Amino acid sequence: MVDARARYRSARKALYHWLCLIERHGSLVRAFTAGCIPNQHQHYPPGDLVDRGSGTHCYYHCHRGDGEHGHLHLFRRPRPLRPLTHLVAISLDGRGLPLALFSVNRWVSDDCWLPAAATLRLLEGVSLSGAACDPHLGGWLVHFLLFYRPNLETVLLQRDRSLRRRASSRQAALEARDLEIPSHCPIDWEVDLAAAEADLHSVG
Repeated sequence: MVDARARYRSARKALYHWLCLIERHGSLVRAFTAGCIPNQHQHYPPGDLVDRGSGTHCYYHCHRGDGEHGHLHLFRRPRPLRPLTHLVAISLDGRGLPLALFSVNRWVSDDCWLPAAATLRLLEGVSLSGAACDPHLGGWLVHFLLFYRPNLETVLLQRDRSLRRRASSRQAALEARDLEIPSHCPIDWEVDLAAAEADLHSVG
């Protein structure tokens, strides 16, 4: 069971860092793009954000539409010098508000695929403290992931179930070109923050 107090603390910290980014950059999107109008498929910031200490790697890009401005792809290395594993993607609207969490199939990210349990363990060590970015960007990401830990688990478990149902073998499913997004979880950050506060009060 997720500790309601810990989850609420993460919610408040994520909101604090997000508000600092708004004040400094105008939006979370502009914090990634340095205020420029992003081109489709181009990574932002150029060269991506890389924290070599934790093995975290992420970037923002735009190409899907459907109410989404763009999305953040998050990776991490299981061990130094090992290939990257895709952890999750986070959809954002034009204001930089999170819209959804989703997974991508292995052929999309060309990563070292790991099952849900191992991917969740990698999520716990995400950090951008050594990356060349506003510290509030890393602070927002870490606490946002902590807050949405239950949803992230659901997305990854649904991803694995979709892959198991999709083809006769895991390898075939991972390469199925008609399966791009195995799982998707819409979120409403404002509503979820209010619910976390209500949960805290309900436990006293």
